[in-house]
Amino acid sequence: SRSARLTGRSLTCLGLNRRYELLYNLGSQLLHCGEAVEAFDCLLEAVQVFHTNSRLWLRLAECCVRTVQKDDNATVGSRAEGYKSKVIQSVIGSGTHQKIIVACYSQDKSNRTHNHR
Repeated sequence: SRSARLTGRSLTCLGLNRRYELLYNLGSQLLHCGEAVEAFDCLLEAVQVFHTNSRLWLRLAECCVRTVQKDDNATVGSRAEGYKSKVIQSVIGSGTHQKIIVACYSQDKSNRTHNHR
């Protein structure tokens, strides 16, 4: 039973376990709200206890990727838009169900002209 699991454990010990669970949940929520840097800080603390949790490591990686994406978007600006217009053919759907159709590109000129016929 539940009381048997808790016997012999101090209240401080039980509180610490919940603290790291809350940090993990807070970090996940911050990440989904677009606050990648703050989420990283919370998740980094949670990794002290949940170091074998593969989803936690995935969330940490997502924080890093989103932070780099924000930096890249801020510095690249309109140059990226020109490149995107050449690569992205169309966008279907929205939100989490959004799909990006990428243009087919071949470096072989003879193959490219063959495909257009």
